[in-house]
Parts: sequence; C-alpha cells; structure tokens
Amino acid sequence: MKKIIVGLTALTMSLGLVANAQMMGNGASGAAPAQNGEMERVQTQAQIHEPGTGLLGATSSQPVRTQLREDVKTANQGVQTELKNQIKVEQEKLMQSREEIRNEIRTMVASGTASSSQAVKSLVQKMQEERDAFRSNVDSLRAEAQTKEAQARQELQTKLQAIKNQTKVAAVENVDQNIAKINSGFIDRWTNATSQLDSFLAKIVSGVSAVAASSTGKDLSAVNSAISDANNAISAAKSAIETQAQKTYTITVTTEANLKADVSATRTALNKDLSSVKDLIQVAHSAVTKALIEYNKIK
Repeated sequence: MKKIIVGLTALTMSLGLVANAQMMGNGASGAAPAQNGEMERVQTQAQIHEPGTGLLGATSSQPVRTQLREDVKTANQGVQTELKNQIKVEQEKLMQSREEIRNEIRTMVASGTASSSQAVKSLVQKMQEERDAFRSNVDSLRAEAQTKEAQARQELQTKLQAIKNQTKVAAVENVDQNIAKINSGFIDRWTNATSQLDSFLAKIVSGVSAVAASSTGKDLSAVNSAISDANNAISAAKSAIETQAQKTYTITVTTEANLKADVSATRTALNKDLSSVKDLIQVAHSAVTKALIEYNKIK
C-alpha cells in the first residue's frame, strides 16, 4: 500500500489549489453578328434582374445569404440535438453503473465481511469501466459547452461593436477567453484527481478482500463503512465535475461605462462555482484517506 500512500500524498499537494484564479457575363458567340450579340446580352440582363429569375430565384444576393445562414443554423441545431441525446443516453448508463457499484459496496458493508474473490474482481472491473465512462462523459460535455461558448462569443463580438474604446474591447475579449481556459483547466485537473482517488479506492477494496481471505475473525465493518463513504464522496465529486463541464461563462455587456462590473460579475460566478466543486473533491480525498487508514488497521 506504499504506492497508495505516496499517490495520495502527491494528490494532496495537487489539490492544494485556490479556485480564485487570476484573470485578468459570358460574351456572346463570336460567330453571331454584333447586333444580335448585343440583343442577347440585353435579354440576359433583363432576365437576371427580373423578379424571381435571378440566382436561386432570389431578387438579390441578400435573401440568398440569409437563407444560407438559416440553413447552416438549422443544420447545426440538428447536430447539437443529436449530440445532446447521445450525451443523455451515456449519462443514464453512467448513473446506472454508479448505482450498481454503490449497491455492491453496500452489500459488502452490510455483511460485515469481505465478498468472494470473484465478486471483488467484478466490482473492481466495474469501477475501472465507470472511470473510463466518466472521462468520456466529461469530454462530451465539454465539447457541447465549447459549441455554446463559440456561439456566445459571436454574440459578444456583436455587442462589443458598440464600444468605442478599443482598449476596453481588447481587454474584455481577453478576459472572456481566459475564463473559458481557466474553467477547462480546472475540469481537466479535477477529472484526473477524482479518477486517481477512485483507483486508490479500488486498490483498497482488493486489499481488504485479500486480508479477509488470508485470515478469519477480523472485524471489517469499519473499513467497509469507510470504503462506502469514500465511494459516495467520489460519486458526488464526479457529478459536480460533470455539472461544471456543462457550464459556460459569457460576459454580458450592458454599457461601456459598466464594462468593469459586467466582467467582474462573470468572474465572480466562475470562482463561486469552482470553489464549490473544489470543496467536494477535497471531501472525497479525505474520505479515501480515511479508508486507507482503516485498511491499515486490519492488515
């Protein structure tokens, strides 16, 4: 278990973070007479400008561009809807997997003994599969959020056109990009941290099973209870990360005079959310540490 202890120590240092990050016209046929060529050109021009006979039946290029934008928007909405449906299905599977793991651990706790070797191997395998699904789900949620961020950034650019001071415009754009990077950075870091905690817990589960198999009469109720608490804490932390991965933070511009307050409000919202997630991860870290302590008592 030295590797688990070293790993938890390194993770403790890694989690010593503060959420309040610093932001900061074709020519006519040559064989035709000139007069006939001229008449053909005049007729062609008349057809082009005749209502309903221009490009794609439009009277001008503006309706065409508008229609193209609407077509692209409709296509994007279709893709986003399909992506949301896929993510929803994967989340439901993930929730079911977590519940199955929780129930198996509850059964182990209620018995007061270790489960069979095969049952433990199955549980550890399920924990591994859930970790992989968790990472995949976070990636999908972030991809969906980034699409929303890109759309929101376009809207922000439009609003910033009304701001005369270009220095302020550049500053707002920079903060907007940094906010997105900071959120993504913490999500990546915390996803790795919770996956490590879950891996440590799986090793403790295997260790408890090995101890129970090699000796009899040992009271495993305390360590099993600690394992259950740690699993619940990790699940809560993972859910918080998944929720955070879906969030976007867009600066809502009101007036040029109020830009500082607009930026500050977005920063505050980000820091508040990050702080809440960080607290849950630290609770999970403490719970895994307690499970390790209880395991060491029965070795």
